[in-house]
Amino acid sequence: MEMTGTAIAPLGHRKESTHTLANEISGLHESVDFGEGAIQLVCFKLGEEEYALDVMNVHEINRVSDVTRVPKAPFFVEGVMNLRGKILPVINLRKRFGFPPPTTDAEEARTIVVFYEGIMVGLAVDQVFQVLRIGREKIEINEGLGLVNVLDAVMAGVAHLGDKLVVLLDLPKLFEAIQKDAEKC
Repeated sequence: MEMTGTAIAPLGHRKESTHTLANEISGLHESVDFGEGAIQLVCFKLGEEEYALDVMNVHEINRVSDVTRVPKAPFFVEGVMNLRGKILPVINLRKRFGFPPPTTDAEEARTIVVFYEGIMVGLAVDQVFQVLRIGREKIEINEGLGLVNVLDAVMAGVAHLGDKLVVLLDLPKLFEAIQKDAEKC
């Protein structure tokens, strides 16, 4: 697969400690100047589909830890977790996007802790597999398809990586959609 202008840091099948992935991510964006023409992404899977978040919104990545269920929470809220004394909600993106139950190895599952405008949330995903630096010219910005669906409402765009596409999630839109869904429950 042709990856011109793209740097990849694979996060394969290593047996890393809880903070190794987060350190690898934070170390990358602190030590390298990518300029205005590039963006760095944390890529993850839900089933076989690939998604990404801007690394600047990712606080850390952890193995799935103990999650305490919350009574009467929306269906996509796994519960809450204790992150070094701070309680934060855990959103199951697979459930939020309406995907079927996972068929992948639970050992690969991760919680991506994201931070945006003072709000910290854990996003449960099937696998975090790479940190990717990509030129902005390889990203097609979401202009909206005119469809009212859950993905279009939280999509920032699509990254073209050779013959595959990676959906870039817009964290502010995702937070807004989660908030609206929670109010309905």
